[in-house]
Amino acid sequence: MYGWKGKIGLLVPAGNRVIIPEVYRVSPPGIAFFETRMIVQGVWISEESNFAMIENAKRGLEELKICKVDVCALACTATSFLKGKEWDEAFVEEAREEMGIPVTTTVLSILEALRFLKKDRIAVATPWGSEVNQKAARYLEKCGFEVVGIYADPIDRMAVNDQPPEWTYRLAEKADQASAEAICIFATDLRSIDVLQSLEKALGKPVISSNQAILFNTLRLLNYDQTILGYGSLLEQSRVSTFKQIQ
Repeated sequence: MYGWKGKIGLLVPAGNRVIIPEVYRVSPPGIAFFETRMIVQGVWISEESNFAMIENAKRGLEELKICKVDVCALACTATSFLKGKEWDEAFVEEAREEMGIPVTTTVLSILEALRFLKKDRIAVATPWGSEVNQKAARYLEKCGFEVVGIYADPIDRMAVNDQPPEWTYRLAEKADQASAEAICIFATDLRSIDVLQSLEKALGKPVISSNQAILFNTLRLLNYDQTILGYGSLLEQSRVSTFKQIQ
């Protein structure tokens, strides 16, 4: 049976060509991913384009419930930042009640990753425009984190899929600041998994990406504790036992 150790459902924006290859590349044996797609309107990430996607998310939850996944994640970073912390938490609560399983979002997974690593001061790298970046900073600061800087190289939401890992490496490198305890690379359609290890070695601090955080948190929710080497320090530590100790 596919997913004999855990079946992870993902609500994925329709144009995203990155997250599925990345999570399958990194995930351990016995973990399977099942996705549904959400149509997004427009070329650039904005409130209007992402809000229209939420109706498709509701349909996707019904599909993943039929698929009998064990845990589910909204695999879009910008949506949560645009709609805010209260919406994020309400979406998760309603989805949990509907599906009867653990549900999370990309941003909530990033928060869990930062708490797990005990990092409060972060520098952020994104491919978004100022509207999303400003709301991202407000969301994170509302959750108790200090955003010491944001470096962005805005690119439309279809072209971001085509950027090589080296583009992401340079983005994160430019985002780094001496006062930052960790670097966060945002966007589930930005190739990042291949450069996390090399970035950490070069910068001397943890580097968290959206897709890495989703994998970290969904495995934690599955109580799956096997460490994963080669894709950043976040995945190289025991998730379950350590997490329980810091609650």
